[in-house]
Amino acid sequence: MNETEFQKVLNAEPPIVLMVANRIQIVKDFIMVFLCSLIFLIAILGKALSVVFWIPAIACFYCSLIAIWMIFFPETNSLTLSREGFTVKHIYFWRIHLWRNQNYQWKNVSGFGAKTLTTKSFVATTRGKAVCFDNGGPVDIRLSSNYRLTADQLVQLMNHWRNKSLK
Repeated sequence: MNETEFQKVLNAEPPIVLMVANRIQIVKDFIMVFLCSLIFLIAILGKALSVVFWIPAIACFYCSLIAIWMIFFPETNSLTLSREGFTVKHIYFWRIHLWRNQNYQWKNVSGFGAKTLTTKSFVATTRGKAVCFDNGGPVDIRLSSNYRLTADQLVQLMNHWRNKSLK
C-alpha cells in the first residue's frame, strides 16, 4: 500500500476499517495447490487405483476448493478495526472449524511490535517480519497476515488505533 492510501487508513474514523488480505498471494497459492493436485491426479491415472495416491489427491483438491473460496470471498481472511477493539478472521485448512473469528479489546492488548520470524518448509527457509502483540497470555500472538501493508505500517496503524481508543 502506498503512503497516501496508508495515511487515509490511519486517519479514518471508526467504527470499522476493513483490510483484506492480498488476493494476488491467494491466487499464487491456489495455482500451486491446483498444480499439485493435478500432478497427483495424473499419478493416480497412471498407476493402479491405490489409496496411497488418492489421499494426497483428495487433500490437494480440498485445499484448492478453499483457495477458490478465498479468491471469491476475500473477507474470509481480514482484519476489522473498531473503537472497542479488533477482529481477526481466519480460514484454516486443517482444522474441523474452517472459519474462526478472534475478537480482542484494545484495553486487553499491549502495544504492537514487529518481530523477525523464520519459517521452515520442505522447500526453503524464509525470514520475514510479522506483527505481534501480547494479550496477557503466556506467549505473544501473531497476526496471520500484514494485510497489504508492510509490517512497520501495520504496527504503526494498530498502535495508533489502540492509543486513540484508550484516550
